[in-house]
This record gives sequence, C-alpha cells and structure tokens, in this order.
Amino acid sequence: MRSPNFKIEPKADALKYSLRYQAVLKASENHQIAERLQECRIDREKCDLSCCPLCTRKHRIWRTEEFLEIARAGPHPQWVLTLLFDAVAPGNLHTVEPKKLQHRLRKRLDTAGLSESLVAGGLEVSWHGNQRGWSVHFHVLTLGAEEEHLRVLKAGFASSDLKRPFLRQKLKDPVEQISYLLKFHTYHHPFAQIGQEKGPAYPLPRPQMEELLNWYANFKPSDFLFLYGLRRRGDRICPTPKRRSAER
Repeated sequence: MRSPNFKIEPKADALKYSLRYQAVLKASENHQIAERLQECRIDREKCDLSCCPLCTRKHRIWRTEEFLEIARAGPHPQWVLTLLFDAVAPGNLHTVEPKKLQHRLRKRLDTAGLSESLVAGGLEVSWHGNQRGWSVHFHVLTLGAEEEHLRVLKAGFASSDLKRPFLRQKLKDPVEQISYLLKFHTYHHPFAQIGQEKGPAYPLPRPQMEELLNWYANFKPSDFLFLYGLRRRGDRICPTPKRRSAER
C-alpha cells in the first residue's frame, strides 16, 4: 500500500488527465497516439508512453517504492539535487534526447569523483513562461557522496547561464522528497516565486501542451529514469556488483 504522502495523483485524476491529453493529441492530428491512450484507459492494451498519465503514474509509484528501499538501506549522507542542464526555446523540444542528457550527467558525476556513490532520479522538462522556454533538468537522490565531490560537481555548473543551476537539499522527508524526483506534469507556475513558495500551478498554454505531449509520445516512462551505481533487475533496482562489494 503506497503512502498517502506520495506526491502522486490518485488514479481518478489520471483518468481525467488521459481524456484531456487524448483531446489535445487529436487536435494536433496525432491520432495514432490519441487512440493508444484510449486503449490504455479502457484496459484493452497498455501503451507504456510518457504522454499517458496512467502509465507514468504506475511507473512513478514503482520507482518511488524502489528508491525508498534504496534510501533505507543505502549509505549516508543523503541529498536531493536539482541540476539544470539546458534551456530550450519553444518549438525546439523535439531536439531534447533523454539518453544524451543522461550520458552528460554520468560524465559530470565521473568527473566530480562520485563513482563510488549511488545516484537515482529522473529527467524532467518544465515550461517557464516568464523566460519563454523549457527548462531541462534532473532531480536526483545521492547516497554516500563525499562533501568534496559534491563541491566539485557544483563547481561544474558555475559557468552556466541558467538561474540556480545547482540546488541541494538534505533528505529529511524521504516519502515526500523521493516521490517528487520524477514527474511528467503538464502544468506551469506563471507567477514569480517568492522565497521558498512557488506560485499556483496552472495548465500549460495550448501550444506548449501540444508540444510537450507530442514529445512525450516518443518515449517510455522508463526512458526518463536515471541510475548511477544502480541497475534494474526485473522489477527491482539494485546496486551494481561493484557498489555492492564496496558497501560490505
């Protein structure tokens, strides 16, 4: 039974979103994907697409449960990082390739000396209307990372033109923070953030909604999963043999 504190919508909401997304995809003449969402919603055939709120919800619940197990058993200290990689202009979201971004992040982690640490999280894209563009970033959980290595990782973002490209928070509320690590949302915060509080969330403007859903349709939810020092074994996420032996 999943915790009610998970930052994951109820299934009833996911069903409503599925209907809404299907309508948007039809309007953008992506009829094939719209039909796949319908087939998935009526339990005829699972689509396993990132534009499907039912499939992404299932993936997020599984992923959150696995990450929580890793955090309970994993080394300390444990931090949640937000790493901003790119700003993408409207109409250019199709140029964003998750595998290439994951490779870039792995290289940064290697360079910072985090090869003995565990890192798990996901790639996320969000719309920033006040900046007229898409923010491409990772939310990740780090376990066992030494302070000096995190400082090197942060320094690697010092030359970025993006605002606050490196954010770090102590893992204090595992259920809430870990369930936040990978989202497939279609909302935005059009008003400026004041302090730690974001403004209210609103559905994306129609052009951005169409662009995002049609981009999501090219990928499975698992394509956004990021693992470093970890790997999938069936339905489980486990440390790689090298990390497992190092923890003994």
